[in-house]
Amino acid sequence: RGIVRGEVTVAASSTPGAYLVPELLQQFQRQYPEVRPILRVGDSAEVLQWILDYQAPLGVIGEMNIASGLQSVEIGSDFLQLVSAAGDPLCRVKQVKPEHLRCRTLLTREQGSSTRAGAQSLLGERLKEFERVVEVPSPEVIKQAVAAGLGVAVLSSWATSLEEAARLLQPVRDPLLRQARRFFLVKRQDRVLGGGAAALWNCLRTRKPKAASRKRAPSA
Repeated sequence: RGIVRGEVTVAASSTPGAYLVPELLQQFQRQYPEVRPILRVGDSAEVLQWILDYQAPLGVIGEMNIASGLQSVEIGSDFLQLVSAAGDPLCRVKQVKPEHLRCRTLLTREQGSSTRAGAQSLLGERLKEFERVVEVPSPEVIKQAVAAGLGVAVLSSWATSLEEAARLLQPVRDPLLRQARRFFLVKRQDRVLGGGAAALWNCLRTRKPKAASRKRAPSA
């Protein structure tokens, strides 16, 4: 085969854009050193629109409704879990009840984020149990606010791994407030990929999906 070279744009939502795609692109460049990937990060809804509008040939998003006309392949997974500041009494509760949430603030991502969609799926009717729900568009700001005791949030296990190790954040023990989420590589079905984009699509869609490790529930 001939040498594949040039640039290829990959769009990704914030969580895979920070914790999954850079590692995958590093592995890809070892195989195709003449290709220069460009990572473009937005929320999941923006990524899907960029793919549909031909602004990027490939995208990586979390679980959400994928428009018709797009092809998707699973390439990774994490866990969405309700987290609070480390040492918060909520972390020691084995079964979270309405009274545990009644005086609490839930910090959530913006509309269009797969993390927000996942949080709504995970919490369901329990969203009504919080005293208030505050939208914060930055996952980093949410982590810092939760660590400071300003609220709780549903966040990716990838996004909180360092803060959990540093004892800044801690997931609650209740297994009903933790669920797996998948990430998908997407492209337009009718778009014929060439060059670096075709090489990257074939490389990522045939690899074994990267899974989040299962951690033990925090001790009481």
